[in-house]
Amino acid sequence: MRDHTITINGFSKAYAMTGWRVGWLAAPKALIPALADLHHTLAICATGASQHAALAALTGPQDCFIEMLAIYAERRKVMMQGLDSLGPLYATPGGGMYIYARVTDTGLSLDEFCIRLLREARVRVSPSNFFGPGGDGFVRIALLQPVEKLR
Repeated sequence: MRDHTITINGFSKAYAMTGWRVGWLAAPKALIPALADLHHTLAICATGASQHAALAALTGPQDCFIEMLAIYAERRKVMMQGLDSLGPLYATPGGGMYIYARVTDTGLSLDEFCIRLLREARVRVSPSNFFGPGGDGFVRIALLQPVEKLR
C-alpha cells in the first residue's frame, strides 16, 4: 500500500502541540513535488521555533504517549459515565479526546443547546456539524479538562 497511500498528520494531538501548526506528510516519491507546491500555496513555512519543537518531540523520549493515553482513557470513562446517567446517546470513542453526544431529544437546535449549556452551566461544547457533514443532532465534547472538572 506504500505506493498508493498519502498520510498527512501533525503534532497537535500526539505531542500536545496545538497551535504550533507543524505537520508532516508521507507519500509516494513521485507525488512529493506536486504536494510540495500545494503545501507552499496553503501553508508556507512553519516558524523556526515550531520546527525545532517538532524535532525535539520526534527525537526526544516517547514515554509521554503512555501517560497521555491513560489520562484520556480516564477522562473518556468519566464522561461516558456522566452521559450514561443523563441518558443521551453517544458514539463510544475508540480513543481520542472527543465524545459526540446526541442532543436531539432536548427539543433544542444544536446552536440553542450549546448556547444554553454555556450560559446556564458554563460548559462549552460544539455543534458537531461545524466539523463536517453527518453531525446533525450531536455535540462534540472535548475531554481537555482534568477529571475533577469533567465530573
